[in-house]
Amino acid sequence: MNIAIIGSSGHFAYAVRALPLREGLNLRAVAPGSPAEDMAPVLAAAAQTGAHPAAYADWRALLDREAVDVAVVNPWFCDTADVSIECLKRGIHVFSEKPLATAPDKLDALEASWRASGRSLSGMFGLRTCAWFRTLRRAVDDGLIGEVRQLHGQKSYKLGRRSELYFRRETYGGIIPWVAIHALDWALQLGGRCEWVAGAQDSRCNRGHGELEMTSALLAGWKTA
Repeated sequence: MNIAIIGSSGHFAYAVRALPLREGLNLRAVAPGSPAEDMAPVLAAAAQTGAHPAAYADWRALLDREAVDVAVVNPWFCDTADVSIECLKRGIHVFSEKPLATAPDKLDALEASWRASGRSLSGMFGLRTCAWFRTLRRAVDDGLIGEVRQLHGQKSYKLGRRSELYFRRETYGGIIPWVAIHALDWALQLGGRCEWVAGAQDSRCNRGHGELEMTSALLAGWKTA
């Protein structure tokens, strides 16, 4: 299975760490998915597993010249949907950083491309596969904690000093689809599809990070029997 990594702004390490775990996984090539991306961290991580992929300056040239089965897509979040759409149109499976899209029209276009492609499209929701969450989900499914009436989840990141990607909402998509999406995913995994959702976010006290939001809240409702 030939793998390409497009972009270095997300959790590409998920794919790199998997390379030694199964025979036949070949990291064939890498390329930036956004103009400002540095692929050196990807190449360094790959080298630690013994992989030495070809490095391209343009991801479209990579797709034109390499036989790729799976694309690991993690450029700047605003570019993720465009890269994924092109990969799906070329018959390539996509493992995408989240959010899969940062605008409703891009999400609609991505869904249409996925449905037409017959290929797999997966988001990088690795936390749902962790042992602690699988144990929790099994307890809920088996009724060990009784009837679930309310779910509460929280996901927090350290701020540090973020790159220019996070200074504009246009490029990073907002704190809800970037960070809070994990807690929402947990709730949906445990409770099923919700009926309605409301959200809010705030960018105060962001230590000079432009439009970067610091806090958010989501309230979602499920249909009662």
